[in-house]
Amino acid sequence: MKAVKNLEIITKNESELGQFKNQDKTKNSIKLAFLLPTKEYQNYDYSDFCQLFQSIMKELDKDTDIFIFYSDYWKESPMSKKELEDYLNKLNEYIRKTNKELLVIPGSIFYEEKECLFSLTPIIYRDQALLYYMQTRWKDQFDLGEKLNLTACNGNQKGIFIWKGWKIGIEKCRDHGMGKLKEHCEPVDLHLILASGLGGIYWRNVCVTQGYVVFYDNLKNGKNSIEVIKVSKVDPDILNPKFTAKKVKLVIKDKVAYATIKK
Repeated sequence: MKAVKNLEIITKNESELGQFKNQDKTKNSIKLAFLLPTKEYQNYDYSDFCQLFQSIMKELDKDTDIFIFYSDYWKESPMSKKELEDYLNKLNEYIRKTNKELLVIPGSIFYEEKECLFSLTPIIYRDQALLYYMQTRWKDQFDLGEKLNLTACNGNQKGIFIWKGWKIGIEKCRDHGMGKLKEHCEPVDLHLILASGLGGIYWRNVCVTQGYVVFYDNLKNGKNSIEVIKVSKVDPDILNPKFTAKKVKLVIKDKVAYATIKK
């Protein structure tokens, strides 16, 4: 994919995630923000999400570093390449107007390319986007692919990127259940698990030895959908590792939950 308008899509295909350019600062402390899921959002289409995103951005704490938005799919109409580019540029425009240093993960979408139906999660920072392609396939994807005469396809990326000195790993739902990030045997500082009814953290698949795990499930309501956990020690066991861990307090402000994490 090539650069369009003001945003450059770094990820070229489903096999390589890529890395952000022009990172001139490191941070020892990060303020995370999460949109609190509600049942109302489950009926939104992508234009509704754009409007919601714009309104939330205006109210977001100015010192927020990472904003994780609602994770959902538009099940009846996957985006084309042009629709994806237009959507990302629209979100990027909102980000530039409010906090250009903010990293945003705006949920997940179905995406159509070359007769394939992918599930992907964009990651936006400083006029750039990485695209995480889900690495497992699942029932809704197969059903929609059959309806539209598309093949349900998956990525095979190493879902790790560096941001302001933090090594961040990302997984979407069943990828975590199948231990896709764990396959790389590479500890991260922050392990993001974005789920849709997964149920909880699969600790045997966590890739943190000293750092943080974030679990965000859009099918739960309110603060019950979010867990931010600090891991300080791991006693290794192939099948059942034991973690010394403590939950990080969430601060709720209207539609957003905040948590601060430190190296």
